[in-house]
Amino acid sequence: MCLVGQSIFQRQEIAYPIAFYSIAFIAGSSRGIHYFPNASSGGLFLSATIAGGAVSLCHLHPTWKLHPVLSKMISIAISSFATQLAVHSLKGRVSLSFESNLRVNILFGFCSLFISSLFPYIDFNELATPAPEKAKYVSPGTPELTFYRDPINDQERQAMPHAKHTAFLGNFYPCTIRIMCGDGKIRTFRNAEAAYQSGKFPYNPQLIEAFTSLDGHQAWSFAQKNREKQDPNWKKSSLNWMETVVVAKFDQNVKLRELLLATQELQLTERTPKAGRDTFYGTNPDGTGVNHLGDLLIRVRTELRRDAIGESLLFQGNRTRHSDVASTSV
Repeated sequence: MCLVGQSIFQRQEIAYPIAFYSIAFIAGSSRGIHYFPNASSGGLFLSATIAGGAVSLCHLHPTWKLHPVLSKMISIAISSFATQLAVHSLKGRVSLSFESNLRVNILFGFCSLFISSLFPYIDFNELATPAPEKAKYVSPGTPELTFYRDPINDQERQAMPHAKHTAFLGNFYPCTIRIMCGDGKIRTFRNAEAAYQSGKFPYNPQLIEAFTSLDGHQAWSFAQKNREKQDPNWKKSSLNWMETVVVAKFDQNVKLRELLLATQELQLTERTPKAGRDTFYGTNPDGTGVNHLGDLLIRVRTELRRDAIGESLLFQGNRTRHSDVASTSV
C-alpha cells in the first residue's frame, strides 16, 4: 500500500479525504453520534470536507513536505477554525459544537499520522538529476536517482542530499532477509549487507551465523577482520551472490518492493561521498565508476514488473532455491 503515484488509493491527497469521510460517516451514525454532543451528521461531513481538503492541499507546498507531521497538525488546526466559521455562517442548517469539532479533528489528527506511516509520499522524480552517462538498462539521458550507503559521520550526512528518501536502495538499510547460505542452511539477516558479506565465507557456518545479528557497518567490519578466511573464489561469485541477496530483499519486503517500483524509469546510481571507496558496486562523487549495484537494482525493478504477470524466471528461480524448508532452517 505504499507505492507512490501508482494508484489513486495510494496517494496521500486521495487517502486523506476517503479516511476523513469514513470517520465522519461512523461518527454521524446512530451509534456514534452521541459521542459528539450538539453535532449533526451534516456538521460532521462539513468538518471532514474542510479537514480532508486542508491536509491534501498541504502537499502542494514544498516546504510543508519537509515537515509532514507538523504540516498535517497545522492543517488540522486551521480546518477546525474554518469549520467553526462555516457552521456559524450556515446559521443553523448544520450543527457542530466546538467540543464535537475538537473531538472529531483529534481523530483526524491521529488518522493523518497513521496514513503517513502507510503511504510514504516521495516524488523520486523531484530528487533525480541528469544522468552523467548512459546506463546499461535505461535509455540514454534518463534522469538519475542517486542513493548512498549509511553515512558514517556528520560530514558525510551533509554531503548526501535526500539520503533518507533513497536509503532503502542501499544494502545497509534495515530489513529482514531469509536466504539459503553456502552451507545449505536458511538463515535470517537484518540487512542485505550482512547477507552479502556472509557469502564470503560459504563453508564456515560459525562465521555465517555471526553475520545474522549484525547491522550493515558491523557486517562490513567483521568481514574485513576475517579476510584471511575468505573463500578464494569470492571474486568470481560475488556478483551472482549480490544478485541473489538483492532479489531476496525486494521479493520478501513488500514496502521496499513498491518503493523500488515507484522509481519508475529513473537510472539508479550508488554514490559514495569519498572518491575511491567503492567504484565496483557504486561510483565516485563525480559519477565515475562501474555502478554494478545500481544496474542490478534496475534489472530487479524490471523483473518485478514481469513477476507481477508471472513471467519472471529470476524471481521464480530465487524462490525455489531459498524456499523455507523447516528441516534446513536455522
